[in-house]
Amino acid sequence: MRRKGGRRASVGLSTIRNRMIAAFAVIVVLFSILGFRIGYIQVVATDIYASKAAESQIKDEIIPARRGDILDRNMKELAVSTDSYTIYLRLKPYAGDTMKDAERQEQLSYAAQLLSQALGMDKADIDEKMKTTNSRARIARDVTKDQMAIIDQGIEDRKLKVIEVDEHSSRQYPMGAFAAHVIGTVNNDGHGQSGVEMEYDHYLSGISGRRIMNADGKGNPISGGANTNYDKQDGMNVVTTIDETVQYHVEEVIKQTYKDVKPDKVEAIVMDPNNGDVLAMATYPEYDLNSPYKPVGKKAQATFEAMSDAEQSEYLSAMWRNPIISDLYEPGSVFKLITVSSALETGAVRPEDNFECRGVYTVEDQQLHCH
Repeated sequence: MRRKGGRRASVGLSTIRNRMIAAFAVIVVLFSILGFRIGYIQVVATDIYASKAAESQIKDEIIPARRGDILDRNMKELAVSTDSYTIYLRLKPYAGDTMKDAERQEQLSYAAQLLSQALGMDKADIDEKMKTTNSRARIARDVTKDQMAIIDQGIEDRKLKVIEVDEHSSRQYPMGAFAAHVIGTVNNDGHGQSGVEMEYDHYLSGISGRRIMNADGKGNPISGGANTNYDKQDGMNVVTTIDETVQYHVEEVIKQTYKDVKPDKVEAIVMDPNNGDVLAMATYPEYDLNSPYKPVGKKAQATFEAMSDAEQSEYLSAMWRNPIISDLYEPGSVFKLITVSSALETGAVRPEDNFECRGVYTVEDQQLHCH
């Protein structure tokens, strides 16, 4: 019995020894692989990883240029750029964020209420925008300085960390729908999409600047790091031939004409006959330049909202288009100038000749009637 027990103990010790040798061998192999990998990174691929490390420490920030103004012939402002803000809510933590989930939800709830009051938005709309898988939700664009002052006060009072703000330049039209089809609008990126805004976009846009610096993982500048600035070049102003006073009176006349006659559209141009300057160019129905994606009038809005996305896009394109310079139409009475000048030049008529209109004139076998 002793010999059996001795043999069993010997077998057990042998098994443990074999397992230890195997474990040691695995550890040696793993450390060998790790050592080889470290050597490869530090010796062979050192330039590659050094470059990646440098790139991760570089923060490249765009400095938007201010868009130029659009003015009438007397330097009256028709379109201007003002500082405005875009508001985001941080829904998920970023690297290094230590805020607890319960605290984040509490701050988000209070922030939604604060933004609802400051921006005049329905809180349900804000809650809907927060239903996203993104790390943050955009709540509002083109927030004014006055609205931002209220938000800043709320952020300071409750030490809110979930509200993030981006500052940018916003396009404003002081007179609303005034000369809408002439001035045109810009898209969400601030580039012209119709009218003077689009035609002279290259001059109005300017050239954005850049700020390149060494920063840590949170985007904070590294002490002693490189810092290079490229100055922005603000856009140039565009001075039109439009006369604000003449334009105003023309728009009032065509609005009244639209109410009295009820046509599909009314258009008018006033020009200086001495040099061809366009003093006024107006079309009615109009649209508000400050709300270019919303038709004017409850009936038009209801019709627009019932359309499909493709139909809405087509509707907006037609609403923005300036029909006076874009649409085709029969020349009508304006062609009489060419007819008369041709007749005078060829000697078919003389300046002192008189013609009586009887309401109908026969040319070969066709009768032409006056309207």
